Amino acid sequence: MKYHFKAGQKDIILDEETATFEELGYEILKAFNIYPSNMFEFEFEDGEFTSSTDFPGTSDDDGQVAIASKIKDKGLKPGDQFMFMYDYSNEWTRTVKFIKFE
Repeated sequence: MKYHFKAGQKDIILDEETATFEELGYEILKAFNIYPSNMFEFEFEDGEFTSSTDFPGTSDDDGQVAIASKIKDKGLKPGDQFMFMYDYSNEWTRTVKFIKFE
């Protein structure tokens, strides 16, 4: 089974069993030909977020989702959208949409 995401106009496809938010972040950067030299994070509609500086685990007391968390544990549904932010000083962002799971 595969996760299908859209980041901007780019398609991102990840394996369901192993996909983490860290992998998703690196795949987004790769799709845009960006070398990962800065931190990145995801912000979700429910207020949770994840950052590439996280330590392993699934969440902390602040409602933060760990970057190493598997995507399947977040409970995303097709149509869900969240923000990807990279290089905070330049504020490079993309909306990420979960398209389907098949």
